Amino acid sequence: MATLRVRTSIEMRSKHALAQHGVNTTEVRALIRSAIEYGIEHKAYGLQGERFELALLVADDTALATLNYRFARKNSPTNVLAFPAAEYSDTERHYLGDIAISLETVEREAVLYGKTVRDRFMHMVAHGVLHLMGYDHITEQEREEMEQAEEDVLTPFAVLNIYNA
Repeated sequence: MATLRVRTSIEMRSKHALAQHGVNTTEVRALIRSAIEYGIEHKAYGLQGERFELALLVADDTALATLNYRFARKNSPTNVLAFPAAEYSDTERHYLGDIAISLETVEREAVLYGKTVRDRFMHMVAHGVLHLMGYDHITEQEREEMEQAEEDVLTPFAVLNIYNA
Protein backbone atom coordinates (compact mmCIF):
# COMPACT_ATOMS: atom_id res chain seq x y z
CA MET A 1 0.00 0.00 0.00
CA ALA A 2 1.26 3.46 -0.87
CA THR A 3 1.93 5.92 1.91
CA LEU A 4 -1.29 7.61 2.93
CA ARG A 5 -1.54 11.34 3.26
CA VAL A 6 -4.03 12.22 5.95
CA ARG A 7 -5.11 15.76 6.69
CA THR A 8 -6.47 15.91 10.22
CA SER A 9 -8.07 19.04 11.55
CA ILE A 10 -7.75 18.92 15.35
CA GLU A 11 -9.77 21.46 17.32
CA MET A 12 -9.16 21.61 21.06
CA ARG A 13 -10.94 23.78 23.58
CA SER A 14 -7.76 23.83 25.69
CA LYS A 15 -4.47 23.70 23.84
CA HIS A 16 -2.53 22.33 26.80
CA ALA A 17 -5.10 19.81 28.03
CA LEU A 18 -3.77 16.87 26.00
CA ALA A 19 -0.10 17.71 26.48
CA GLN A 20 -0.45 17.62 30.26
CA HIS A 21 -1.58 13.99 29.92
CA GLY A 22 1.34 12.95 27.71
CA VAL A 23 -0.59 13.08 24.44
CA ASN A 24 1.04 14.79 21.50
CA THR A 25 -0.70 15.59 18.24
CA THR A 26 2.04 14.03 16.12
CA GLU A 27 1.36 10.68 17.76
CA VAL A 28 -2.41 11.18 17.40
CA ARG A 29 -2.00 11.87 13.67
CA ALA A 30 0.15 8.73 13.28
CA LEU A 31 -2.52 6.69 15.06
CA ILE A 32 -5.22 8.11 12.78
CA ARG A 33 -3.18 7.20 9.70
CA SER A 34 -2.60 3.69 11.06
CA ALA A 35 -6.31 3.17 11.80
CA ILE A 36 -7.26 4.33 8.29
CA GLU A 37 -4.73 1.93 6.74
CA TYR A 38 -6.09 -0.89 8.90
CA GLY A 39 -9.67 -0.05 7.94
CA ILE A 40 -8.85 -0.02 4.22
CA GLU A 41 -7.09 -3.36 4.49
CA HIS A 42 -9.71 -5.10 6.65
CA LYS A 43 -13.06 -3.38 6.18
CA ALA A 44 -13.46 -0.59 3.63
CA TYR A 45 -12.27 -2.71 0.72
CA GLY A 46 -13.64 -0.45 -2.00
CA LEU A 47 -11.98 2.68 -0.67
CA GLN A 48 -9.23 3.75 -3.04
CA GLY A 49 -6.69 6.50 -2.92
CA GLU A 50 -3.89 7.88 -0.83
CA ARG A 51 -5.31 11.18 0.45
CA PHE A 52 -7.80 11.29 3.29
CA GLU A 53 -9.22 13.92 5.59
CA LEU A 54 -11.14 13.97 8.86
CA ALA A 55 -11.87 16.37 11.68
CA LEU A 56 -11.26 15.68 15.37
CA LEU A 57 -12.87 17.82 18.06
CA VAL A 58 -11.54 17.49 21.61
CA ALA A 59 -14.09 19.16 23.86
CA ASP A 60 -15.79 18.93 27.24
CA ASP A 61 -18.82 17.05 28.54
CA THR A 62 -21.17 19.94 27.77
CA ALA A 63 -20.25 19.93 24.08
CA LEU A 64 -20.49 16.13 23.81
CA ALA A 65 -23.82 16.06 25.66
CA THR A 66 -25.18 18.60 23.19
CA LEU A 67 -23.99 16.56 20.21
CA ASN A 68 -25.19 13.31 21.77
CA TYR A 69 -28.68 14.75 22.27
CA ARG A 70 -28.81 16.37 18.84
CA PHE A 71 -27.79 13.26 16.92
CA ALA A 72 -28.69 10.30 19.17
CA ARG A 73 -31.40 11.78 21.42
CA LYS A 74 -29.38 10.77 24.48
CA ASN A 75 -29.33 13.46 27.15
CA SER A 76 -25.85 12.78 28.55
CA PRO A 77 -22.21 13.22 27.61
CA THR A 78 -20.30 10.34 26.07
CA ASN A 79 -16.64 9.56 25.49
CA VAL A 80 -16.59 9.61 21.68
CA LEU A 81 -18.95 10.26 18.80
CA ALA A 82 -18.16 9.50 15.17
CA PHE A 83 -19.99 10.99 12.22
CA PRO A 84 -19.01 9.14 9.04
CA ALA A 85 -19.34 11.07 5.80
CA ALA A 86 -22.51 10.10 3.95
CA GLU A 87 -20.34 8.55 1.29
CA TYR A 88 -16.70 8.67 0.37
CA SER A 89 -16.05 11.46 -2.09
CA ASP A 90 -14.79 10.91 -5.60
CA THR A 91 -12.40 13.81 -5.30
CA GLU A 92 -8.67 13.57 -4.94
CA ARG A 93 -9.02 13.71 -1.15
CA HIS A 94 -11.57 11.48 0.61
CA TYR A 95 -13.39 13.16 3.48
CA LEU A 96 -14.07 10.37 6.00
CA GLY A 97 -16.08 12.32 8.59
CA ASP A 98 -15.87 13.88 12.03
CA ILE A 99 -14.94 12.59 15.48
CA ALA A 100 -15.73 14.33 18.78
CA ILE A 101 -14.13 13.27 22.07
CA SER A 102 -14.93 14.53 25.57
CA LEU A 103 -11.65 14.91 27.42
CA GLU A 104 -13.57 15.17 30.71
CA THR A 105 -15.21 11.78 30.15
CA VAL A 106 -11.90 10.27 29.02
CA GLU A 107 -10.26 11.52 32.23
CA ARG A 108 -12.99 9.95 34.40
CA GLU A 109 -12.91 6.68 32.48
CA ALA A 110 -9.12 6.47 32.74
CA VAL A 111 -9.45 6.49 36.53
CA LEU A 112 -12.42 4.10 36.45
CA TYR A 113 -10.62 1.58 34.21
CA GLY A 114 -7.14 1.98 35.72
CA LYS A 115 -5.63 3.43 32.53
CA THR A 116 -3.61 6.52 31.79
CA VAL A 117 -5.47 9.41 30.19
CA ARG A 118 -3.12 9.09 27.22
CA ASP A 119 -4.04 5.44 26.67
CA ARG A 120 -7.77 6.05 27.10
CA PHE A 121 -7.64 9.04 24.74
CA MET A 122 -5.71 7.08 22.11
CA HIS A 123 -8.26 4.27 22.46
CA MET A 124 -11.11 6.71 21.78
CA VAL A 125 -9.30 8.14 18.74
CA ALA A 126 -8.83 4.65 17.29
CA HIS A 127 -12.45 3.77 18.12
CA GLY A 128 -13.72 6.89 16.34
CA VAL A 129 -11.59 6.38 13.23
CA LEU A 130 -12.63 2.73 12.98
CA HIS A 131 -16.27 3.85 13.06
CA LEU A 132 -15.50 6.16 10.13
CA MET A 133 -14.01 3.16 8.32
CA GLY A 134 -17.19 1.09 8.72
CA TYR A 135 -16.69 -0.73 12.00
CA ASP A 136 -19.53 -0.91 14.53
CA HIS A 137 -20.43 -2.76 17.73
CA ILE A 138 -24.18 -3.34 17.58
CA THR A 139 -24.03 -7.13 17.38
CA GLU A 140 -21.73 -9.40 19.38
CA GLN A 141 -19.82 -10.34 16.21
CA GLU A 142 -19.37 -6.67 15.26
CA ARG A 143 -18.21 -5.84 18.79
CA GLU A 144 -15.61 -8.63 18.74
CA GLU A 145 -14.39 -7.54 15.30
CA MET A 146 -14.10 -3.91 16.39
CA GLU A 147 -12.32 -4.74 19.64
CA GLN A 148 -9.78 -6.84 17.73
CA ALA A 149 -9.26 -3.99 15.27
CA GLU A 150 -8.73 -1.55 18.15
CA GLU A 151 -6.15 -3.81 19.76
CA ASP A 152 -4.34 -4.34 16.44
CA VAL A 153 -4.21 -0.59 15.74
CA LEU A 154 -3.23 0.46 19.28
CA THR A 155 -0.51 -2.12 20.03
CA PRO A 156 2.20 -0.36 17.95
CA PHE A 157 1.52 2.76 20.05
CA ALA A 158 2.13 0.86 23.31
CA VAL A 159 -1.54 1.06 24.27
CA LEU A 160 -2.09 -2.44 25.61
CA ASN A 161 -4.79 -4.36 27.46
CA ILE A 162 -7.46 -1.83 26.52
CA TYR A 163 -10.26 -4.02 27.82
CA ASN A 164 -8.45 -5.34 30.90
CA ALA A 165 -7.27 -3.53 34.00
